[in-house]
Amino acid sequence: GDNVIDKGVCQWVYPLLLVLGSVFCLIDSKRENPFGTTYTKAKPGWDSDSDLTFKRIGIPLWVGAFIFLLWAAVLAGCLIIRASTTGEKGGYLALFETMFRVGSIIFGGGQVVLPMLYGEVVDTGWISSSTFYQGFALAQSLPGPLFNFSSFVGGAYLGV
Repeated sequence: GDNVIDKGVCQWVYPLLLVLGSVFCLIDSKRENPFGTTYTKAKPGWDSDSDLTFKRIGIPLWVGAFIFLLWAAVLAGCLIIRASTTGEKGGYLALFETMFRVGSIIFGGGQVVLPMLYGEVVDTGWISSSTFYQGFALAQSLPGPLFNFSSFVGGAYLGV
Protein backbone atom coordinates (compact mmCIF):
# COMPACT_ATOMS: atom_id res chain seq x y z
CA GLY A 1 0.00 0.00 0.00
CA ASP A 2 0.89 3.65 0.29
CA ASN A 3 2.69 3.07 3.60
CA VAL A 4 5.70 1.50 1.91
CA ILE A 5 6.22 4.28 -0.68
CA ASP A 6 8.96 6.67 0.35
CA LYS A 7 7.63 10.24 0.30
CA GLY A 8 10.90 11.48 -1.18
CA VAL A 9 10.30 9.41 -4.32
CA CYS A 10 6.84 10.85 -4.98
CA GLN A 11 8.12 14.33 -5.75
CA TRP A 12 9.96 13.03 -8.83
CA VAL A 13 7.04 11.16 -10.44
CA TYR A 14 5.25 14.12 -12.07
CA PRO A 15 8.38 15.87 -13.44
CA LEU A 16 9.63 12.51 -14.75
CA LEU A 17 6.31 11.93 -16.53
CA LEU A 18 6.52 15.43 -18.06
CA VAL A 19 10.00 14.75 -19.42
CA LEU A 20 9.10 11.29 -20.72
CA GLY A 21 5.96 12.64 -22.38
CA SER A 22 7.96 15.42 -24.03
CA VAL A 23 10.57 12.98 -25.32
CA PHE A 24 7.84 10.68 -26.65
CA CYS A 25 6.13 13.59 -28.45
CA LEU A 26 9.44 14.77 -29.90
CA ILE A 27 10.29 11.31 -31.23
CA ASP A 28 6.75 10.85 -32.54
CA SER A 29 6.81 14.20 -34.37
CA LYS A 30 9.93 13.10 -36.29
CA ARG A 31 8.33 9.87 -37.57
CA GLU A 32 6.94 9.65 -41.07
CA ASN A 33 3.53 8.48 -39.80
CA PRO A 34 3.05 9.87 -36.30
CA PHE A 35 0.40 8.56 -33.93
CA GLY A 36 -3.03 10.15 -34.23
CA THR A 37 -5.30 10.58 -37.22
CA THR A 38 -5.60 14.38 -37.35
CA TYR A 39 -1.91 15.17 -37.22
CA THR A 40 -0.69 18.03 -39.38
CA LYS A 41 2.95 18.84 -39.69
CA ALA A 42 3.84 21.62 -37.32
CA LYS A 43 5.39 24.84 -38.54
CA PRO A 44 8.84 25.65 -37.26
CA GLY A 45 8.29 27.21 -33.86
CA TRP A 46 11.55 29.05 -33.45
CA ASP A 47 13.26 31.28 -35.95
CA SER A 48 16.52 32.54 -34.51
CA ASP A 49 16.64 35.36 -37.03
CA SER A 50 13.22 36.75 -36.06
CA ASP A 51 12.41 38.62 -32.87
CA LEU A 52 8.62 38.26 -33.25
CA THR A 53 8.42 35.84 -30.32
CA PHE A 54 10.02 38.33 -27.96
CA LYS A 55 7.78 41.13 -29.22
CA ARG A 56 4.71 38.94 -28.67
CA ILE A 57 5.77 38.14 -25.10
CA GLY A 58 6.28 41.84 -24.43
CA ILE A 59 9.39 41.73 -22.27
CA PRO A 60 13.05 41.83 -23.25
CA LEU A 61 15.17 38.74 -22.83
CA TRP A 62 17.21 40.33 -20.03
CA VAL A 63 14.04 41.00 -17.99
CA GLY A 64 12.97 37.36 -18.34
CA ALA A 65 16.44 36.21 -17.27
CA PHE A 66 16.38 38.61 -14.32
CA ILE A 67 12.98 37.32 -13.16
CA PHE A 68 14.19 33.73 -13.40
CA LEU A 69 17.41 34.49 -11.50
CA LEU A 70 15.45 36.38 -8.83
CA TRP A 71 13.11 33.41 -8.40
CA ALA A 72 16.05 31.00 -8.17
CA ALA A 73 17.88 33.24 -5.69
CA VAL A 74 14.83 33.55 -3.41
CA LEU A 75 14.27 29.79 -3.54
CA ALA A 76 17.93 29.00 -2.84
CA GLY A 77 18.10 31.60 -0.08
CA CYS A 78 15.01 30.20 1.63
CA LEU A 79 16.31 26.65 1.42
CA ILE A 80 19.72 27.62 2.81
CA ILE A 81 18.32 29.69 5.67
CA ARG A 82 15.73 27.03 6.49
CA ALA A 83 18.36 24.28 6.49
CA SER A 84 20.58 26.27 8.83
CA THR A 85 17.75 26.71 11.35
CA THR A 86 16.98 23.03 11.88
CA GLY A 87 16.01 23.49 15.51
CA GLU A 88 13.05 25.73 14.71
CA LYS A 89 9.83 23.96 13.73
CA GLY A 90 8.07 26.93 12.23
CA GLY A 91 7.73 30.65 12.01
CA TYR A 92 7.15 33.08 9.21
CA LEU A 93 10.23 32.03 7.26
CA ALA A 94 9.33 28.35 7.42
CA LEU A 95 5.79 29.12 6.30
CA PHE A 96 6.99 31.33 3.43
CA GLU A 97 9.63 28.83 2.35
CA THR A 98 7.16 25.95 2.35
CA MET A 99 4.53 27.80 0.32
CA PHE A 100 7.12 29.26 -2.07
CA ARG A 101 8.83 25.90 -2.66
CA VAL A 102 5.61 23.94 -3.09
CA GLY A 103 4.19 26.57 -5.44
CA SER A 104 7.41 26.77 -7.43
CA ILE A 105 8.19 23.13 -8.12
CA ILE A 106 4.72 21.74 -8.74
CA PHE A 107 3.24 22.02 -12.24
CA GLY A 108 -0.47 21.65 -12.82
CA GLY A 109 -3.66 22.77 -11.14
CA GLY A 110 -4.23 23.44 -7.48
CA GLN A 111 -5.18 19.87 -6.65
CA VAL A 112 -1.71 18.72 -7.75
CA VAL A 113 -0.25 20.73 -4.86
CA LEU A 114 -2.41 19.11 -2.18
CA PRO A 115 -0.44 15.90 -1.48
CA MET A 116 2.85 17.74 -1.12
CA LEU A 117 1.24 20.51 0.93
CA TYR A 118 -0.39 17.90 3.16
CA GLY A 119 3.00 16.33 3.81
CA GLU A 120 4.54 19.70 4.57
CA VAL A 121 1.93 21.09 6.96
CA VAL A 122 0.04 18.13 8.43
CA ASP A 123 2.82 15.56 8.75
CA THR A 124 5.04 18.17 10.44
CA GLY A 125 2.29 18.99 12.94
CA TRP A 126 1.68 22.57 11.90
CA ILE A 127 -2.06 21.95 11.52
CA SER A 128 -4.27 18.91 12.07
CA SER A 129 -5.60 16.71 9.31
CA SER A 130 -9.19 17.74 10.01
CA THR A 131 -8.26 21.43 9.82
CA PHE A 132 -6.50 20.77 6.50
CA TYR A 133 -9.55 19.09 4.98
CA GLN A 134 -11.96 21.68 6.38
CA GLY A 135 -9.87 24.44 4.85
CA PHE A 136 -9.76 22.63 1.53
CA ALA A 137 -13.55 22.26 1.55
CA LEU A 138 -13.88 25.95 2.34
CA ALA A 139 -11.47 26.91 -0.45
CA GLN A 140 -13.38 24.72 -2.91
CA SER A 141 -16.62 26.53 -2.06
CA LEU A 142 -15.08 29.93 -2.89
CA PRO A 143 -14.71 31.24 -6.44
CA GLY A 144 -11.25 31.46 -7.89
CA PRO A 145 -8.17 29.30 -7.78
CA LEU A 146 -6.85 27.31 -4.88
CA PHE A 147 -4.69 30.24 -3.69
CA ASN A 148 -7.35 30.85 -1.07
CA PHE A 149 -6.32 27.59 0.57
CA SER A 150 -2.74 28.70 1.15
CA SER A 151 -4.10 31.77 2.95
CA PHE A 152 -6.21 29.51 5.12
CA VAL A 153 -3.25 27.24 5.90
CA GLY A 154 -1.14 30.23 6.87
CA GLY A 155 -3.87 31.61 9.09
CA ALA A 156 -4.56 28.26 10.74
CA TYR A 157 -0.85 27.68 11.31
CA LEU A 158 -0.39 31.05 12.96
CA GLY A 159 -3.57 30.66 15.02
CA VAL A 160 -5.70 33.28 13.31
